[in-house]
Amino acid sequence: MNSNNGEKIICNVLKHVKILLDVTGFWPSANDNLQKNHHDKIKGYFFSICALSLAIIQCFFMIFNYTNPIIFIRNSAEALPSLTGCLRVVMFMKNRNYLAFIVETILLVVTTIGLALVETYTIFFISCLCGELECITMKIMKINKQSNSLFIKNIFYQHVNALALGDEICKFISFIVCVQYCATMIALCCSAFTAFLLLDVLITAKAVIITFVLLCQIFVICFIGETVSKSSASVTDAINNSNWHILGNKNCKIILFMLLRSQKTLRLHFAAMPVMNLQTFNGFVSAIFSYMTVMNKIFKR
Repeated sequence: MNSNNGEKIICNVLKHVKILLDVTGFWPSANDNLQKNHHDKIKGYFFSICALSLAIIQCFFMIFNYTNPIIFIRNSAEALPSLTGCLRVVMFMKNRNYLAFIVETILLVVTTIGLALVETYTIFFISCLCGELECITMKIMKINKQSNSLFIKNIFYQHVNALALGDEICKFISFIVCVQYCATMIALCCSAFTAFLLLDVLITAKAVIITFVLLCQIFVICFIGETVSKSSASVTDAINNSNWHILGNKNCKIILFMLLRSQKTLRLHFAAMPVMNLQTFNGFVSAIFSYMTVMNKIFKR
């Protein structure tokens, strides 16, 4: 009973989500109208370009904000105690410390908002994909002797659409994740280098905060990749644990074809970058710790 209620809740939520996915062109359409499919692809590409442009711009701001010249950072640190009087003298002062601090603060706010929007967009579509796969998994677990051909075919077509959706989303999001991953590594290395070079309390505190926030961001990215892989593999586990072998020959062939298609799990992976999962996060943390240890020994000499 609880399983049926959970399935109804997930499917009802996904019905409303599919409207947005269909509008943006991401949800595979069963309609054979080539003109409609062409317009859907154009909408999807336009939406993808907008989101990708936002991600690149925000990553550029993040790199610029955390890798600016040392003089700019030192001016920012000197301006912090006198922030209360910056609005009064910023247009007439000779020393631009206050202006440097304001510019850095604006860049930080823009970066935070932009990255939050990009990650919200990513989590939203990944949640839709995982919810669809979970709905398929629950339907597969309900297979029994009374399951007719129509029920099996509906599961099959739903699985085909979910895999098509997953391929499109993972291809697009993998590139965004790659850009964010590289930008985060550069920002972490540069912030640590600046902290060890200046040995200033404020700069060190900023570097610690930056490191913590960016590690949280990498964890979210890796956790999303882990969730996608597990949700994709859950369909295979559900088929193996179900009673599909008691069905007729025709339905068994459909289930076997689903099992064959589900062997290739969905992953967040781009070019030579590692697959985004929790194991990758552990390796990333180890690499950052090793980098900071080496930097500490170098600057102590």
